[in-house]
Amino acid sequence: MKRQRVTHNRSLFALAMLVLLSSTCSPVAAQTIIGSDNFDGTGEYLSRSIRVDSDGVSTDPGEEAGVFGIFDRNVNAWFADDSLADPTDEFGVIRSTKTDSFLAIQNTLEVLESGQTSSVEWTFDVAGFTNLRLSYDMAAMGGFARFDKIHFFAIPDNGGLIFASRADGFVNVGSFPYTLENGNTVFLDDPLGFGDQIGNQFETYGFNLPSGSNTITIILDTELRREAAVVAIDNLVLTGVPPFVLGDCNLDGAVTFLDINPFIQILATDGFLEQADCNENGVVDFLDISWFIGILAVN
Repeated sequence: MKRQRVTHNRSLFALAMLVLLSSTCSPVAAQTIIGSDNFDGTGEYLSRSIRVDSDGVSTDPGEEAGVFGIFDRNVNAWFADDSLADPTDEFGVIRSTKTDSFLAIQNTLEVLESGQTSSVEWTFDVAGFTNLRLSYDMAAMGGFARFDKIHFFAIPDNGGLIFASRADGFVNVGSFPYTLENGNTVFLDDPLGFGDQIGNQFETYGFNLPSGSNTITIILDTELRREAAVVAIDNLVLTGVPPFVLGDCNLDGAVTFLDINPFIQILATDGFLEQADCNENGVVDFLDISWFIGILAVN
């Protein structure tokens, strides 16, 4: 008699468990990192192309060399904020604590005059993802020219060119304060900005992108025309919401024992031990619920 009662209860338990998991495993999907580039050799992307990689050598003896490419703070004195060690240093965007690489941009006029462009292109696999967003860290300092620009474009593989984000030189807007690592403040005219000026300490900026494509190409197009005006970009990250798989409670893209783990203790301690112990080994564990996984994954 007991065997029949347990079997009957387990049948009811199986039905209740299926309903519980099916209704509960519909979490709000969080943003997931699709791709990134920290300019230190550990980027995640399908491809990356740096159109001009300037080594800082000028072909004009009377002109300061332009910089465009991946460097660290030692690229030149304009980028390095050495004010802690040298109180007379009044310029820089890379503090002494940052020793890794970043994308350095300075005085690319010589590149423009040669008919080339100073740009970077990344391509990412975004198939099935929604709510796409690109973020990046940027710092800038100096007196920028009227037509200086740091522009981002996006090209989905299903067509179209999207003007996603723009930072431009502001002239005749008065002095803008820049804070150095030693705490001193320097005021300079003609900052770079989106409307609000960009400071010489890294801040995170970003913009949303359209969904529905399999791949998306991000283009960073730059033009800077003055020696005493530098831009640094780092930690570019593309995020999105992955497609939801029914039963995938932890949103890792597959239905496994890990998705059911939160229910184990509840079932074992709330009076369901006998019914939940489907394999009658005296404990409620993953083995008792393993047969639900296939059902949840296809229904």
